[in-house]
Amino acid sequence: MAPADDSRRTPTVVVVGAGISGLAAAWEAADAGADVVLLDADRRAGGKLGTASLLGRRIDTGADAFLARRPEGTAFVQDVGLGGSLTSPATSSALVWSGGRLQRLPDGLLLGLPSSLVSLARSRVLSPLGVARAALDLVLPGDPVPADVDVAVGPLVRRRLGAEIHDRLVDPLLGGINAGDSDHLSLQAGVPQLAAAVQGHRSLVAAAWLGRRRQRRHEGIGPVFSSVKGGLGRFADQVARKLAERGSRSSSGSRPSGSSGAPAEPAASTGGASSQASVPASPPTPWSSRCRRSPPPSSSNPTPTSAARLGDIASSSVAMVCLAYREDDVAHPWTAAASWCPAGTAG
Repeated sequence: MAPADDSRRTPTVVVVGAGISGLAAAWEAADAGADVVLLDADRRAGGKLGTASLLGRRIDTGADAFLARRPEGTAFVQDVGLGGSLTSPATSSALVWSGGRLQRLPDGLLLGLPSSLVSLARSRVLSPLGVARAALDLVLPGDPVPADVDVAVGPLVRRRLGAEIHDRLVDPLLGGINAGDSDHLSLQAGVPQLAAAVQGHRSLVAAAWLGRRRQRRHEGIGPVFSSVKGGLGRFADQVARKLAERGSRSSSGSRPSGSSGAPAEPAASTGGASSQASVPASPPTPWSSRCRRSPPPSSSNPTPTSAARLGDIASSSVAMVCLAYREDDVAHPWTAAASWCPAGTAG
């Protein structure tokens, strides 16, 4: 009797973590025809995506939008049947605290890099000396940013544009988005769209100008951000519901570890499927700390090696504070979608 051909069996994919990364991974695996098992320690899917009621209004308690110019996010929303609920903020303008008051961000920024020195000067976010120092970027000698060498964003910006533009524009924007310090933020891994714009260019201002021009030509003029009516928590709930309809299994209150603390064998919780993969879609530090207690690495168990690499990824904590004010208590109309406060300037 010939042995069974395991390659023809439906593969089982175990996704650890039901945040937006885990939900996206589970959706892709289901699209590929896999039998999906979704594990998470929380009772509901979505991770940090959620909504709550504050004074009778539904508000997001985590991320409140995604980049509209990236087609994957919009396509995902449409795939789960919420295309008709797509919406965009009424304004995309933003403010930054500078010179003792809120200032409107300069027009034409590319992730904090100015594409126009005229707009930078008019905004008054920088001092006249700060604008002059940024203008030196156009004439300072130096090698182009190499395509095959990664650099940290902070030192690169300071070297070309000066400390003031880094401290008042680039670091608040990129540091706020990534919950970190731009001095330790990888150009290629942290802001790949910025890396693509500046690589091969000596001048960051010229690279930003070309990047903005390319962006307008290929993507057109449209909203920068999109969301779902009712909040992104509704979107996460819908993805989980659709996954269940497609036959995916989920387990709340589940952790990827056995009684000894070592990672559990996926086959133990997936019905003994012989062809399977495990996708860690949870924060790297908790995952890697569990995996480090597993048996030594081998060709059939590479987990500890992967855990060591995951353990090298630094992470930071973020607090989300939601406040509500009576309209009569606000001295001036709020017409911006966001505001940033550079480190060390609050008070």
